[in-house]
Amino acid sequence: MSIFLTNLHTHTTFSDGKNSIDETILAAKDRGFAGVGISDHTYTPMYTNGSIKQGMFGEYLAEVRAAKSRHPAIEVYAGAENEYCWWEPVYGLDYVIGSAHYIPHGGEYHCIDFMPEMLETLAREAFGGDYTKLARRYYEMIADMALSRKPEIIGHLDIIVKLNGGGKYFDTGSKEYLAAVKTALDAIARADSIIEVNTGAMARGYTAQPYPERHILQEILSLGIPVTVASDSHRAEDLDYAFGDMKALLADIGFKSTRQLTAGRFTDIGL
Repeated sequence: MSIFLTNLHTHTTFSDGKNSIDETILAAKDRGFAGVGISDHTYTPMYTNGSIKQGMFGEYLAEVRAAKSRHPAIEVYAGAENEYCWWEPVYGLDYVIGSAHYIPHGGEYHCIDFMPEMLETLAREAFGGDYTKLARRYYEMIADMALSRKPEIIGHLDIIVKLNGGGKYFDTGSKEYLAAVKTALDAIARADSIIEVNTGAMARGYTAQPYPERHILQEILSLGIPVTVASDSHRAEDLDYAFGDMKALLADIGFKSTRQLTAGRFTDIGL
């Protein structure tokens, strides 16, 4: 039996995943999940090869619903990962994950988690080379997303650190950085959103820790913001990546439960 009942952040061949919806559901069932959420990227013009094709959201939703009928032995939930700066209108979903992969500047959308050169160009052109200011802008976007879009789940909260190995660009322990994070957390608490503990970058070898980092998780606990564990899987084999480690981490920090989607409702399940 899986340590957690559900994984709500998964990607399939409808966006940038490697497995079909059915393959993802069957893998979740094999791993002992009570349920699984399908959450492909909604259409964004910046990422047309890795998001639901324009005009195909209805087909996507219908296919998830059909898969739910084909697999009655496991709870199947319809979700989507929506992009802050290109928020697609969605309907009929059980939940939405709100994420930010881009920062707009100069009429273009600059990806912050793909190539160092892209991040460096953005920092130089938009922030005078000040990466802390770049991080502050990112967390301001997350705060606005929580309050204005009100997604049920905030995706990979501190993905801005993905390319920051060894503190290459900024110090995540600095007062300025932590103040920026606090701005986002305060907004998330007011919006009553859930923050996911995301192991996706760990599974793909980018980081050794989840999003968010431990010190941010400690602040999340102090603010009483609920968390859920998800692997942001792009391969079915990663559906429960490092979930045992996440249970131990959360318990060590002091969390008593995670918020999971079960029997159609978000419920706090004890660790």
